Amino acid sequence: MKLFGKKRASKGFTLVEMIVVVAIIAIVAAIVLPKLLGNTNAARATLLTRTSNSIAQAVNLIAMECGVSTVVSGSVLPASGRNMADVLFEGRSAVAPAKQACYDAANVIPMRDSVARSGTGWEVSGFPITVTGGGGNKFSIAYANVPNEVVLPAAKPYTAGMTTLAASDTTSDVVNYSVESAGTRTLTFKLN
Repeated sequence: MKLFGKKRASKGFTLVEMIVVVAIIAIVAAIVLPKLLGNTNAARATLLTRTSNSIAQAVNLIAMECGVSTVVSGSVLPASGRNMADVLFEGRSAVAPAKQACYDAANVIPMRDSVARSGTGWEVSGFPITVTGGGGNKFSIAYANVPNEVVLPAAKPYTAGMTTLAASDTTSDVVNYSVESAGTRTLTFKLN
């Protein structure tokens, strides 16, 4: 026997329900995404700061364990054809054979996760890095082509009351930045 008065249960969503859900997702995205995207500049600035501090600490530890100078250029630690950045970022394979035992004793972990090879050099978060100095001078860890939006949060902690970037800053004891060129600058950390 057929029952004609019963309705079948509907399956799926109506067009109105779908439009309401899409509208809610769009509103939430409009509120949340700018905050998340705005934080990427601060996160990149933090990465550069932490990488710089790690570099200075690693060079000091390796030099102390190996009984050599902390001078980066011309160091006896890198293998032939390598440099100190290679030692810091690649690890043991870039260390001169005569210094591998003391490098191992320093227990320094290569910074492979925060850097990438770029041609013959290295980059952090897409910014080419140069490491110089040491010895009686501070280490100079410079990042090229850093956008103003990353330089500002990197420099703020070292300059009281800073809200905008100056034309350049070469006087700070810790963070310097060059004159702007096409919206980017060279950001340099000077660390012991």
